[in-house]
Amino acid sequence: MPGKGNEEREFIPEWRRRIEEKKRIVQEFMENLDDDTLFRAALLFMLGNDDAAVMKEMKLDEFALKSIKDRLETGLRLAGIETRK
Repeated sequence: MPGKGNEEREFIPEWRRRIEEKKRIVQEFMENLDDDTLFRAALLFMLGNDDAAVMKEMKLDEFALKSIKDRLETGLRLAGIETRK
């Protein structure tokens, strides 16, 4: 049935479309990370780890973690995702 996807899309709430778009952007951002340290930190944060757990898991000090978080924040903002401080 041609056009069926468009009809179904009309019934998707706007808030759900925004969430799906953000998920797509973050997934693309993660796929394009070429730094394993950034990728690993981002993944740990996405899994719900706090700063202390990420520092322990990756053996980082506070300065190194701040640097990683700043780089991730900048990349996400450039990709169109708002981040929390």
